[in-house]
Amino acid sequence: MKQVANQDLASLSGIQYLIITHDNFLTQAQRLAAHRASYNHVKTATVTVEQIYNEYSGGKQDVTALRDFIRAKYSDGRLENVLLFGKGTYDYRNIQKGNNNFVPIYESRESLWDLASYASDDYLGMVAENQGEWAEDDKVHDMVAVGLGRIPVKTAAEAQATVDKLIEYDAGDNRFGAWRSSFLFIADDGDDASQGPLHMWQSDQLASKIETKGKEFIVKRLFLDDFAQPRTRGGQTSRDAYNAFGQAMDNGYAIMNYTGHGAEQQLAAENILDDTWIKSRSNGPRYPLFITATCSFGCNDKPGTISGGEKLILLKGAGAIGLISSVRSVLASSNYKLNTAFYEALFELSPDGKYRNMGALFKDAKNKGTEKVDGRNYIYLGDPGLTLPFPNRKITISNLTSTAAGSKDANNIQALIPITVKGQVTDKGAPLPDYTGKLRYIVLDRPIAHTTKGDDNVPFTYQAYSNRLAEGTVTVRNGQFQFNMLLSKNYSSAPAALSKNYSSVPAARRPDSLRLYFYSNNKLIDYSGFSLQPPVKEISPQAPADNTPPTISLYINDSTFVSGGTIGTGGKFIALLNDEHGIDLSNLNPDTKLRMVFDGAGYDLYDNYYATDDNDYKKGRIDYLMSNLSPGRHTITLYAADTYGNKATASIVFNASAELTASEFYAFPNPASDKIQFT
Repeated sequence: MKQVANQDLASLSGIQYLIITHDNFLTQAQRLAAHRASYNHVKTATVTVEQIYNEYSGGKQDVTALRDFIRAKYSDGRLENVLLFGKGTYDYRNIQKGNNNFVPIYESRESLWDLASYASDDYLGMVAENQGEWAEDDKVHDMVAVGLGRIPVKTAAEAQATVDKLIEYDAGDNRFGAWRSSFLFIADDGDDASQGPLHMWQSDQLASKIETKGKEFIVKRLFLDDFAQPRTRGGQTSRDAYNAFGQAMDNGYAIMNYTGHGAEQQLAAENILDDTWIKSRSNGPRYPLFITATCSFGCNDKPGTISGGEKLILLKGAGAIGLISSVRSVLASSNYKLNTAFYEALFELSPDGKYRNMGALFKDAKNKGTEKVDGRNYIYLGDPGLTLPFPNRKITISNLTSTAAGSKDANNIQALIPITVKGQVTDKGAPLPDYTGKLRYIVLDRPIAHTTKGDDNVPFTYQAYSNRLAEGTVTVRNGQFQFNMLLSKNYSSAPAALSKNYSSVPAARRPDSLRLYFYSNNKLIDYSGFSLQPPVKEISPQAPADNTPPTISLYINDSTFVSGGTIGTGGKFIALLNDEHGIDLSNLNPDTKLRMVFDGAGYDLYDNYYATDDNDYKKGRIDYLMSNLSPGRHTITLYAADTYGNKATASIVFNASAELTASEFYAFPNPASDKIQFT
């Protein structure tokens, strides 16, 4: 027997955002609730499972008690989202050692057949009069009425780390960047010839939906079959894909969407994500929503076991902000249906024209994208009150003109000649004369066809906006901006008829457009925009001659470093580049790609690592972080070219040591009369 403190859950009314947690995590749950109240302007409440048991199940653990309490609050008419803040397991009776059943999860009656077994929080959101039995067949499709999410914390430290990430995601000083408007679609190669390249096809279809419905978003594809997969005794691996996937996450994407085979601790048979991959991430505060259309990666109900999906969510200062995945084995067709439903929900905006929170998105995806029993296995690990970071305010282009002498053709976009772009930052279509900030622009070539290697399946051909023709950073003053840009000669030629008659083609039928993306922020709020333009027609006849390669200066950590020096086991590779006509960021010509060779391994740098100086496309720099360097000598060689194709190469050598020692001494002042300093 124990004394029960006075409580009255019935007095909680008008709640919009509810957190159900365990006493161990109450402090951090209340901290998150306070953030949602101030940041999202919603009425919140935080209650413990023990409080709910006391009033709804006679003090005994009962997952239905949680549902009944949610139903009571839902009847008020305002409850939108419920966060379950604590891990739940199938061990209701606390039999297994290391059990962490803090906030119970609903478990299916079926437990032997993996495809028919499930663990789900949906049960807690089924609050209609005729719901609650949840028969385990495909005849009844029960609908979820509230947004649900779970953060499976097990310790107070994990609770603090996840709340820290959520607050940083919403309001951190360094949260802004073009990553907030970017998607990455990753696809397995399948390994089953009878299905064909199913995973790549599904992933490409999803990517194409975003490119069509959300033209302001930058969409990239990372398909496993684009990479070499050497065979070893343990099967095929792909270190190149493994590294590219990791670099992509560290660079930052709003959503990273994987389609393919998976398990609790890895993605793909080639193991492009594993425990080491997760622990090596350094992407904070660029936390993505991670979607894995795969089996079991989101399993979160096993006592003493932490799945890869859980690790991504709980990783301190890195990893994912949320995860949509499955708890058990699922079918590829079900994966695709739910994934499609999620993106359809994404573009259903709120009445005020803004993107909705994750609770609303996932609720709609579950209700519309799942029908059979295996659909109950999909879960959202994350905060349902979270809103994805897409900018709601827009950047518009008022004028784009080429300096080509005598050209009056609006379709005459030429390479190697300055192009002037003018525009403004707007809110609901109205200019913002008081806005001052920085704007980043990215110019992507018309879609280019890529065909995969066909390693374990038939080759797959897809179209992608993968060729970057220009980028830069400029200043926005009084809501207005103007800049000059120079497009690379390495562009994809469009059919002559399209270039000539582009203006007569309806906007909805311009798949071959040049795409200009814009992103701006003033450290308080951000904006995005896009502009479709005719594809590059030709290299300008007025382009001046240029046979001079770029200048390159290489350093480690800062400009005082001398090649051959010693650093610790981590550092930053810095490259400063300068050219009269800008650096080539295209990837069409392998000989002129911006890339580096680091101890014999090649890395492409044209996509995310190069940044121009503010208001000057002629100068730029690369900052490449290095960690866990092995002791000894290391060499980095950088290959670059200008937009004309003039090539340059530079190398730097350095030594890494876990114990730094002084290799040279300098006395100051020298000569000295009374004291001297050594550096």
